Amino acid sequence: MLKIKQRTFLIALVALLAVFAGCKGESPTSPTTTTTTPGGGTPPPTGASVTLATSNATPLVDSSVTITATVKDNGQPVANGTAVQFLTTIGTFTEANATSVIRTTTSDDGVLTITLHRPDKLNAFTATMATELISALDAADADDDVRVIVVTGAGRAFCAGADLSQGGKTFARDGQHGSASAEDHRDGGGRVTLRIFDLKKPVIAAINGPAVGFGITLTLPMDIRICATTARIGFVFARRGVVPEACSTWFLPRLVGISQAAEWVYTGRVFDADEALAGGLVSRVVAPDELLATARGLALEIAQNTSAVSVALARQMMWKLLGADHPMDAHRLDSQAMFWTGRSADAREGVTAFLEKRPARFPLRPSADLPPFYPWWRPRPFTPPRA
Repeated sequence: MLKIKQRTFLIALVALLAVFAGCKGESPTSPTTTTTTPGGGTPPPTGASVTLATSNATPLVDSSVTITATVKDNGQPVANGTAVQFLTTIGTFTEANATSVIRTTTSDDGVLTITLHRPDKLNAFTATMATELISALDAADADDDVRVIVVTGAGRAFCAGADLSQGGKTFARDGQHGSASAEDHRDGGGRVTLRIFDLKKPVIAAINGPAVGFGITLTLPMDIRICATTARIGFVFARRGVVPEACSTWFLPRLVGISQAAEWVYTGRVFDADEALAGGLVSRVVAPDELLATARGLALEIAQNTSAVSVALARQMMWKLLGADHPMDAHRLDSQAMFWTGRSADAREGVTAFLEKRPARFPLRPSADLPPFYPWWRPRPFTPPRA
C-alpha cells in the first residue's frame, strides 16, 4: 500500500495514466519514477524524481505507468534522491509476476478494478487468465474493504475471446482443465462465470472495446454492463464451429429473452453498442473517455450508500431465483430475509440515519455477519455426466 507521511513534504499527483503492478520475486531493470515539475520558484537544474515502492521496498514496475507530480520541501523543490512517503493512500496495488494477465487495483472507497491485461493480444482469454480471475474474485469476496468490482480491459479491447494462436486446434487442447474425455472436461470460461455467479459483491462490466466470444459471455453473470460507443459485441461461436460456453446458454436468454438470444447466437454476427442497448444486453452506452468514470460513479453510489450485507443478500436473491418455478419461492425467501435483516444492526442504523438526515454507517460485514440461513441454495459441484 502506498502511503504518504506528512512532514514538510507536499506531493500533488497531476496524472495517473495506468495501473501500478509490483514485481514480486523479479529483479526489475529500471524502477518506475515520477518526474517532477515545481509548481513555483526555480526548478532544480537536473529536475527531481521519486521512486515509488511497495511497503516492502519493492519498486513498482510497469512499463505503462507514468505519474507527473510536484514535490516540494517548505516550498522549495526537493532534490533527486530525497525519500518521500505519501500522506494519503492512493490505492492498494496487487503485486504480480511479470507474466500476470490481469491487474487489480483497490481504491480506498471500496471499488476493486480488475483489468484484463493482454493489450497486445486484445486481452484474449487463456487458461492463465481464468485461473487469475478466479483467484482475484476469491480474494475480493473475502475482503470486506471491497464493496464493488469493476471489470474492464487494457488497451482498445475488452476481450477478443479465446486466444486463437494455436490455429485450428485451439479448442482441441487435451487436458487443459483435466481429462481429455468429454465427460470429465470442464469449460474454463464456465469456471469463471460460476465463480461470479456466487459472489457476494456486485460486479460492473465496463466494456471498453471489442467483446466477442468469451469476451462477452464473461460479462453475463455480472450485474450491470456499461459499454463505450466503440464496443463491438458478438456471440460468434457458430461461426467458429463450436457452441456457446461459460454457461451463457443459461444466462443470455434470462437476460435478453430467448428470441433476442437466439438471433445473436444463431447468426454469430458482430453488432454495435446501440444494438446491445436496444436488446437489453447493456444498460448504458457512453463515450469511451467517460466509460470508467461512469462505471466508477455507479460503483461509488453503491459503496457509499448501502449496507454490504443487504446488497450481498439481494444479489443472491435475484440471481438464484432466476431458476425458481413459482413466485412462492421468492415470497418464502424474502420473508425469512426480511425477518432477519429487519432486526439487524444495519436496519437500526439505516432507519436512524434516514430520520436524522445523515449518511448511514452500516456496521455489518459479509465475511462474518450474513444470516444463519445463508447460503440457502444447494451447492452444485461439477459432476461429470455418466452413461
